[in-house]
Amino acid sequence: MNPITGQRLVPSWRWSAHLPIALEVYRGLGDAFGEHFVRPFRIQRLVASRREERILASRIASGELRPHVAQTFPGGCWIEGAWQLDSRRLVCRLREMFRSWGVLEETEGSPDLGGTVICCTGAALQAGLGALQPVEGAVIEFQTAGLEPGVILNRGVWVLPLDSSRARAGSTYWKSTTTAGERAEDIAQLSESVAELVRQPLHEVTTLTGWRVTTPDKHPVAGWLGSPGKFGVINGLGAKGALHAPALARMWADHLDGQRELDAAFCPTRFSNRKA
Repeated sequence: MNPITGQRLVPSWRWSAHLPIALEVYRGLGDAFGEHFVRPFRIQRLVASRREERILASRIASGELRPHVAQTFPGGCWIEGAWQLDSRRLVCRLREMFRSWGVLEETEGSPDLGGTVICCTGAALQAGLGALQPVEGAVIEFQTAGLEPGVILNRGVWVLPLDSSRARAGSTYWKSTTTAGERAEDIAQLSESVAELVRQPLHEVTTLTGWRVTTPDKHPVAGWLGSPGKFGVINGLGAKGALHAPALARMWADHLDGQRELDAAFCPTRFSNRKA
């Protein structure tokens, strides 16, 4: 969860509204399980080109990056207030809990559940949401030494310390037309860029692949598909799922409880009238 993102160094959408909800939820779950699922980071953001250098200078001069960018240095800046969620461990704990409660049924296919259904199936959901854009990508994990704890490096690629001897870095972005050879080249290029950034060879490198689903305006979808009360959805969270998911889940819960209306900014059908 990064307050300033992308090559254009823009503030993350709805950061101030959604981050407090995300931290409340993740810390609450941590207390319930007796574990810590989130941890704070600062980001050493290095510019990768003259263009990025000009953008950074312009953003700082305009005040757009306050209060997250308060310190600069030749070739970059420090971004304060980032967080990392151990989503894999959290999902495993939630699965165990739901199983113990007898409320989780894991099946293949699309069973007819009846009643009101809120679909949160990521890249598996296509029907009725043609605007969703599933893409595959990869990160690498590797053995390393000398990285500063609590600091993410970012210069075109990012490097996140997992512990004193291992780190994760990413990422690649593959369309459906990307060939196996092109994917291998992308991973090799990622490894080369990371080694250059950390200034040392990478050891015991492993590759992790997964899906992210985005939308034309890069914002999530959350709302009813068709008539209210039957079939709803949360999807299209892209690379911001850790930030947005708790707020969208809470919005749905409050809506189903009759406490609020759904936010039109997340309407799943907002792309319907766009020209192809």
